[in-house]
Amino acid sequence: EDEEEEEEDEDKKKRKEEIDNVFVREILSDQIIRSFVINKDEKFSNFIWSPDSKFLGRIKGQLLIIYELPSMKMVLDKKENIRMPIKDGVKEFSWFPNNNIVITISEKYDANKKDKLLSSTLDFIELPSKDTFPSSSLANSQIVDLVWHKNNKLLAILSKEYNQSKYSVRLIDFNIANKNYSSSNCKLPVGNVKRPLIDMKIYWMGDILFVIPKYKEINVESISVYPYNLNKQSLVLEPWPAENSYDNLKHSHFVPSSNGVNFLLACMDKNNTNNYGKCDLYVLNKGKMSFCKPSDMGAGLSKLEWDHDGRLCIVELNYGKEREGFKIINCLGDSVFDNKDLKLINVSWRPRHKFLLNQYEEEKKIETDLVKISKVYEDEDGEFLSSHEKKQRALDKEVYDKFTAVMKRR
Repeated sequence: EDEEEEEEDEDKKKRKEEIDNVFVREILSDQIIRSFVINKDEKFSNFIWSPDSKFLGRIKGQLLIIYELPSMKMVLDKKENIRMPIKDGVKEFSWFPNNNIVITISEKYDANKKDKLLSSTLDFIELPSKDTFPSSSLANSQIVDLVWHKNNKLLAILSKEYNQSKYSVRLIDFNIANKNYSSSNCKLPVGNVKRPLIDMKIYWMGDILFVIPKYKEINVESISVYPYNLNKQSLVLEPWPAENSYDNLKHSHFVPSSNGVNFLLACMDKNNTNNYGKCDLYVLNKGKMSFCKPSDMGAGLSKLEWDHDGRLCIVELNYGKEREGFKIINCLGDSVFDNKDLKLINVSWRPRHKFLLNQYEEEKKIETDLVKISKVYEDEDGEFLSSHEKKQRALDKEVYDKFTAVMKRR
């Protein structure tokens, strides 16, 4: 009987280990501090840490649950004085890049037509206080992407109209201290019968929002590159003139560098066999896009990823059993490293140290310091020029006095 009980306990333990398939492990103590049961509808990618790792968010069904460290218990609701989920009816969620503020996306459908989308709503909830910003709703639209400006306060929301290939961008400029924001909307290019629009992407490069529509061209796909300048005072996106944009390019991917200077246009669409593997490097300078260098990476091109300073780019090559590997190119398009015959599945850059993550603040500090230093030198230059001018005026006067004295004697 004792042996049977031990076997039953072992079976229970095994079943429990098989079910609890998401674990939070503390590396230093090598202890599992929390485990989660997830079903087929849940994904491991639904577990997202806050920027400072003090909270862990999770979607279970349509419930958004936030756990706090180190207890790994649900966040306490101070009003109700109980631990409970943050919100119901959540489709997706994400965190602000440098604040413990969670963004939730929920959708409302027609009661009679279950597949007809009426609106999408974004809610912004600060933790642990649970203070909220006003909600932002988009009628008859599905939210496709959320893209942050490098200042970590300006959010571009890409949305698509229900059952139509019409896209628009909503800009939200957050005032974190006052828990409010200002916003604006901008309609984006559309397709036509001959060239239907099948996808849309957006990317920030500095204060320029790049809009990349993908079109269907007979048997192949093509992309266009439309830059929009951000007018910070009016929070309006101002499109570049048509002649300064690129239209109908035989590429499938737009890959911007993190420093806002370079971008790569690459064809990784296997249907477009004539251009597959071709990459073109462009540089962005003083409101102009300039073609820099073409490259042909061959049929093995599968991934492009810039480093965190925008100086180097990994080009991942997968040729199957014959040859696999990767190379690294610099911001001029020159190859600086080439490693072949490595049976690699994936290659990625090491992330920057957390103190260096807020590059925008670093740049602002450098600019501020530069202005201060320049002013000191300008003041010093002014003093030097002033004394120099006095000496020069005295010399000029001396020459003039000598000349007039000579003229008077004559």
